[in-house]
Amino acid sequence: MQGTPKNVRASAIDGLLRYLDTDAILFFAPEQQGHGKLTAMQLDEWTPVIKWASDTFGVEIHSRSGEVGIGQFRKQPVETREKFKEFMERYLR
Repeated sequence: MQGTPKNVRASAIDGLLRYLDTDAILFFAPEQQGHGKLTAMQLDEWTPVIKWASDTFGVEIHSRSGEVGIGQFRKQPVETREKFKEFMERYLR
């Protein structure tokens, strides 16, 4: 039995929100990796994207150095999660 469009949409949004805490763009390589070149490239490329999303949605977005494992990464703030969920609910119809 297939779900209704509303149920499928809600499931898709919940699935996307799970990536908010683990998205690769939020994890920077350890400083010593590649003599710091990879970290510098990530900072140059990803910081503007993170800043854009933060400014556009008016939320705080946490990023983390690769020195700490993904399991130790703190979750994004509840307000950030709610704002992205509201956005997706409004536009994924």
